[in-house]
Amino acid sequence: MAAISDYSFEFQHSEESIFAMCRFRERKLFRRRNTISYAAAGACLIVGSFLLTDRRELGICLLFMGCWGISNLSARSKRACRKILDTLAGEFPNILFHFSPTEISIRFPTVVDTLTYEDISDLCEDQKYCYLLLKSDAIYIFDKNAPADCDALKEALTAWSGKKWTSGKSLITWNLEDLLRESIKKRW
Repeated sequence: MAAISDYSFEFQHSEESIFAMCRFRERKLFRRRNTISYAAAGACLIVGSFLLTDRRELGICLLFMGCWGISNLSARSKRACRKILDTLAGEFPNILFHFSPTEISIRFPTVVDTLTYEDISDLCEDQKYCYLLLKSDAIYIFDKNAPADCDALKEALTAWSGKKWTSGKSLITWNLEDLLRESIKKRW
């Protein structure tokens, strides 16, 4: 069977896809800051729990700071998402994606964005969505059910861009090796 050379499909954004895009952007682009924040909050919780017996007030303050720090980490992405949702006012865009061997065309209701595969910095996926991360830190998202054959599209994007698909790891599944790899990758 011959390989398909072009892929076209429509993707209707929803509140869920906007939230997923904002969460993914926060995890991907601010990974180092979030890791440090989790570590600091965890340290506050650990030190605070040890200080509860000797210096109760300081221990309680540290426990509060640790709990607040962990619960507040997703606040930036939630604010960004709310801002986008307020701007859209319930009218979610229907986006037409067209992938060819030489370029990507993304048609919004009022504008068309044409990209080359050199513009892509990463190809990522989670259980429901595929994410195209651009070198400009912009992100395009589409549901895996939107293209007729998502696996074939992913293989074509890998071949055309030279990038491999990675999963969108959360900080819980991230480790020191990933942090060092990202740090070295950003420097060079």
